[in-house]
Amino acid sequence: MTKLLFAVLALLWSTNLMSQCPTSGTISSNCTTTGNLILNGSTLTVNPGVVVTVTGTLTVRGGGTLNGTGATFNLGGLADANGSTNTVNGGTYNTGSFSTGGGGSLTIEGVTIAISPNGNVGISGSDVEINNSSFTGVTNWSTNVSSLEMTGTSVIAAGSIQYPT
Repeated sequence: MTKLLFAVLALLWSTNLMSQCPTSGTISSNCTTTGNLILNGSTLTVNPGVVVTVTGTLTVRGGGTLNGTGATFNLGGLADANGSTNTVNGGTYNTGSFSTGGGGSLTIEGVTIAISPNGNVGISGSDVEINNSSFTGVTNWSTNVSSLEMTGTSVIAAGSIQYPT
């Protein structure tokens, strides 16, 4: 009985380790992180066609870079935390909400943010640049930034949009 229990625990432990997504380097096959995935000053590249699932929040902070062109991210939430200049390049992000924290710069390039069910987008920080991207399913969009530049970006909102004055 003890050997069987040990074997079951070992299988559960190894399955949990294999399913966690890394926070730097390259992801070349589908992975799942239970809880939050934080890129803190690191660069993570996700190959095209790969699906990354995070049951919690995906956070890019501390000068982190996420390269996900052609990849799909299924997330509990997507956030950019306080800190240095953070960059998100490419990918489709299926999420319940999107927010950026204050204090840092953020560049978003060529991403699709699909918020479902309809949710909130909160953009705050110093300099935020959003290029060639799209946001769908937005119930409320609010900003509190020093500078916001949006080029070639669409926002489809079911509710209100508040831009800085």
